[in-house]
Amino acid sequence: MASAGAITLAVAVSVLPLILGTLVSFVLRRREGGEGDSWTARLRRPGFMPPDVVFSVVWPILYLLLGVSAALAGYHVPPEKALLVYLALAVNMIFNLSFVLVQFGLHDLRLAEAATWGTYLTSACLVLVYAAPPNNDARLTATALGLVAPYVLWLAFATVLSSAVRRLNSDPSESTPSEKKI
Repeated sequence: MASAGAITLAVAVSVLPLILGTLVSFVLRRREGGEGDSWTARLRRPGFMPPDVVFSVVWPILYLLLGVSAALAGYHVPPEKALLVYLALAVNMIFNLSFVLVQFGLHDLRLAEAATWGTYLTSACLVLVYAAPPNNDARLTATALGLVAPYVLWLAFATVLSSAVRRLNSDPSESTPSEKKI
């Protein structure tokens, strides 16, 4: 039977990405005075970019799946492996939240693209850490991998999207992005 401390840690890890993602988003929205900002609204967008509301629905779900997957991957394994799981999660969340800060806070599309790549690559590291031995419970490991899969797939899409947005808005002859949607 797991200790109360292990259960508490698992619960905290489960909700931490959701709390951090929501907090950063809330702070940036308050800074900009509400939903979205005029700079973001003027960005050129690729035709395959979903409507803004999709991001508002998808990200909280993915953050929760990410947290639960990390809690499962770090549960019932030796402490050294659990520490590696939580460290990989922390590095991934640093890249993930830095994207939000540099894209919507600093309005820097090049740094945002780099942060997206960092988030995607560290999500692949999460998969490797989850799957690496020792895994004391194969079902928990398989479940953790299944839960993190939508996050990794969405990040692949988000990385392509971020690169496309940066390319569409990197015309040096324009001082601000236009409202044109491509």
